[in-house]
Amino acid sequence: MRVPKRTLELHRSDVGIKVVPEDVIINICREYSTVQIKGVCSIRRCADLEKILGLALLTAHLEGERPLSIMLVSDRPGGGKSELALKFNGNLGIEVVNVATRFSLVKDYQAQLARGEIHHFLFPEFLSIISSNRAVASATMSFLQMLMEEGVSSIHSGALRQAIRFKHPACVGVIACLPRPAYLANRMTWMVSGLLSRFLVVSYSYGLETVEAIFNSIGEGAYRQTDAILMMPPDRPLLVDLPEDVAAKCLELTLSITESAREQKAIYGFRELKHVREMVMAHVLWDNQASGDRRAVAAIEDFDGVAALTYLFNEQFNPIGGKD
Repeated sequence: MRVPKRTLELHRSDVGIKVVPEDVIINICREYSTVQIKGVCSIRRCADLEKILGLALLTAHLEGERPLSIMLVSDRPGGGKSELALKFNGNLGIEVVNVATRFSLVKDYQAQLARGEIHHFLFPEFLSIISSNRAVASATMSFLQMLMEEGVSSIHSGALRQAIRFKHPACVGVIACLPRPAYLANRMTWMVSGLLSRFLVVSYSYGLETVEAIFNSIGEGAYRQTDAILMMPPDRPLLVDLPEDVAAKCLELTLSITESAREQKAIYGFRELKHVREMVMAHVLWDNQASGDRRAVAAIEDFDGVAALTYLFNEQFNPIGGKD
């Protein structure tokens, strides 16, 4: 099945992108599995998104580090972000939440939070969270903000019979999926509150060839196939060392990708450096999954694996698989 030329021309004029040649597509890890976008197409170029989410989830298994949070933003609704994130649903420590408030999160998950059993909350439709009553949404976002950064040691609420206290602060990462319009509508509020800096923002779009491949896949009935991504973290949190040369590379990369924002005095870049360092350390666990090793020292190859993904660590909505 071929996509009508008119359809592809409309897509090209809409997002202003060029076809990404197959020979320049970035392929970092040979163990990438294919990713089924919107349940309709398995395309290896989507593996960069899969790897970013996988690395973020693995940060929960790094000793001394907080779970990394990702805000996954597609350039338009229907871009497959929710379906991609839901592929990780079968992993221990990940709780999928469709609709929630601060009270419902506390009520439904207080026992698991107290035992440290939840590493990440996955919101496949974050729009449902922020579309609540303004006061309710604000309270929910504040609660998530505490979970992501300082951790929650106790919860006091008039809706509870008594305060809830945790033996150890509950620190949980958040995977939030939403389209560009919703992201842009809330971006300034989240910047002012400090919420946005707690996320690693990942934006993406589809190149012309990817769009054509998805259309063809629908025509072939590939959307009937489903699959899952199961991570293989270590049995206990692993303390990963960053040698001086790798740490210096992380700083250099962070200064590069935050240069514009720092010049505008929008950020300092401290949290962004933490994000990059965590991703590089998590890459060690990612590589250990394939090799069966228990390597605990990051190498330049781990840095290179993360650096190759940073074309998506921004708000530019670059086509997955490589820049134009």
